[in-house]
Order: sequence, then structure tokens, then C-alpha cells
Amino acid sequence: MSILRYLGIHFNPIIYNRNPDIHSQFDMKFRASHVPTGFNEDERQRNLEAVLKFGMFDNSVKPDTDLSFVDWVIFAGTPEWCNGRNKDLYELIIKYQLPVLILGVGGGVDIYKEKYKEVIQKAKLITVREHTTQRALAEKGISSTFMTCPSILSAPKAYEKQIYRCSTIALIYQATVRESVLWNGSSEDLYKFELEFYKRIIEQYGSYMKIFMVCHYIDEVPLAYRDFPDMDIRYSYDSADYYDIYHNADLVIGPRVHGIGVSASMLIPGIAILHDARGETCEGFHAKTINIQSGSDSAMKSVREVVGKVPELNRDLYAHKHNTMVEYVSTVGEAMMDRDVHYDCESDVNDKKYNLKEVKASDIGL
Repeated sequence: MSILRYLGIHFNPIIYNRNPDIHSQFDMKFRASHVPTGFNEDERQRNLEAVLKFGMFDNSVKPDTDLSFVDWVIFAGTPEWCNGRNKDLYELIIKYQLPVLILGVGGGVDIYKEKYKEVIQKAKLITVREHTTQRALAEKGISSTFMTCPSILSAPKAYEKQIYRCSTIALIYQATVRESVLWNGSSEDLYKFELEFYKRIIEQYGSYMKIFMVCHYIDEVPLAYRDFPDMDIRYSYDSADYYDIYHNADLVIGPRVHGIGVSASMLIPGIAILHDARGETCEGFHAKTINIQSGSDSAMKSVREVVGKVPELNRDLYAHKHNTMVEYVSTVGEAMMDRDVHYDCESDVNDKKYNLKEVKASDIGL
């Protein structure tokens, strides 16, 4: 969004929410949620809604939203940009003949339907944040440009930090899939490495540096207190608060791309713990990367190297963020000069609109 503002483009953004709590990639009907208590027996439809994901109530684009008023569809900084969770959006793009920008995507190429390939091929601009994704696109005959993830531009200038020495370290906590969030938990190997690595950091630097821990999910907060009972642990339900949370750090260490990215946007250096292909994104944030297979001794050596040159890395990020903005403004500005697009494939979107208030329990076999 900062790119469009820099270009002087006035816009009103609307969101397509592809969160797995909204869209199941596998069209699952049953949800892993509890039926609310205190319901009367007569309210069978409300009980059913609690178990079956029946209807969409969030404030985002629905499968039958009329998008004739939309000028552009922009995919930005996501690893899930062409898989099954976006099928409704692709169908709407085709139906309303909407031009597309694809900016800073990663996670490989998993095109859900062959016809969606036409949308991607006719995108006005494709930039990727990982070389792995760039190679995967090339194998499908689609050209792209490697650029840093646009999330490095997310923090306003007022949040950009000048660092003279490293005095505060933020550690990003990530729990396992078994104990935490299905789509965002870590492997057992990463978790074990994380515990050992963080305890060594606390032992070596805790006596003369301030160290705090950051959780990105509520599920992880009690687990972080269990594993690090004496640690200052920070969390917020509001993603916008993480600028303030990470702004307190001079160095950020952890496995979450979001934490390393939001910190880099404030010019705070990072050390990324790599555990899957998405970690390549952090190289674009000029973060030091460590692999869990290298062991904690090698990881601690990396920490010592980075701690000693945090001010230098801080200045490097200032120049890198500025250059990235200039590059995006140039490429996006040029791409947006042409809105004409025509897709030969047809959309599967049904024009019939359903009013949830009119649906009765008898209509669905109750």
C-alpha cells in the first residue's frame, strides 16, 4: 500500500480473506471447534453453523461478491497466492476481467486449476521474494523478477530506528504443530533447536542485555511461559501492535518470517532460523540465516558476529529499504499504466446469490 501512496494513487482497499478458518483448502465441512453452550434445542441451525462452516460472516470478498467496481487485484507478499484457498478470487478475476499485479510472492507455485495459469501469465507484473519460486515459475514458462518482499516497506518512516549499539534482543517463540496452530506450528526438530538455542542466548547475554520473547499466536503464550517461566513475554491480538512490540529491540532472532520482516521494515537487523523454503524470504531482509542442522554452536557464532555489527547492519537496512522502494515505485508505476486484459477461459462463479437469513433448517435436511 505504501508503494501506491508513494505513486500518488488514491485507493480504497478491499480484502479477500484466504485464511484457513474462512476457506478450507480441502473443502472440509466439519470444523475443529466446540458447539457453543447455552443454546436452546430449537436453535438447531445455529448449532449446525458452529460445527459446519456454513456461510461467511467476515468483512471481506465473498464468493459471489460483485467486483465490477474493482480496478486492480493485487497479490502481495504471500506464499499462498495460487492454491485452492484463492479459487473464489481467481474465478472473480476471470468473470470481471480484472487486471492483476503479483508482488513479492513465494512458497513455490501450486496453481489450483490449469485455467488460472492464464491469469498469472497475463499479470501486469510478477515479482517473487524467493529464487525457488522464480525457478518454479520459469519451469511453467512464466517469467518473473526477483525482488525483496514488499513487506520491508510496511513500517512508516516514524518507526524507522537508528541503532548505536545492541542492548535489547527479541526472541520469536514458535511452538510445534502438535501443541499449537495447525498451519503455523513448527516441526519437533525446530522446536528442540529453538529451546536449546534460546537458553544459550539468555545465558550468554541475559546478564547485560535486555531480552524479551514474542509470540504471534495466543496458543503459544501459555507454552512460552511454560518453557521460559522467567522471561518477559509479549503478545497482541492486533497485528498492528507488532510494530510497537518489535520496535523495542535492536536485534530480532527467530523462525517467523513476519517477525523478521516487520523488524527489517523498522531497520532492525534479524537472524532468521530456517526451517522451510519460506525462510529464503529473510535473505531479502538482509537477515543472517542459520540452519537448524548446523547445531547451536554454529548458531551462537552467528549471533556473536551479528551483535558486534548491529549499527552497521542498521545503516545497511536504511539504504536497502530506500532502494527497494525506488525499485518498486518504478516497476509498479510502469505496470499500472496498462489495465487492459482479456481472459479466454470462463469463470465457474454461479450468479445465484444466497441470503443466509432465508435458509431454513429444513432446507439442509434437519
